[in-house]
Amino acid sequence: MRLDQFDKLQILVKELEELTRKLKQENYLLKEENQKLKSQSSFSKTNDFRSDEIEQLKEENENLKKKNNAALTHLNQLIGIVEKSVVRGNGG
Repeated sequence: MRLDQFDKLQILVKELEELTRKLKQENYLLKEENQKLKSQSSFSKTNDFRSDEIEQLKEENENLKKKNNAALTHLNQLIGIVEKSVVRGNGG
């Protein structure tokens, strides 16, 4: 091996060492960030509803309100019928 080739090889080895160090540092930072995201994700799954789940719950709530209003209307009609029959029974 010639001396100029050896010098080039030394430069390349130093560059490779530097790039390897940077890569290890970036890998470490990415692992930390990944761990944070995993913990946030598990927290979100246990404590928060996803938006589609929220929308589904809103729809169910609206349906229950409609059923409740229909039942209340029907109940008021029944109360009216009973009151009329009681008035007729007492008055007759």
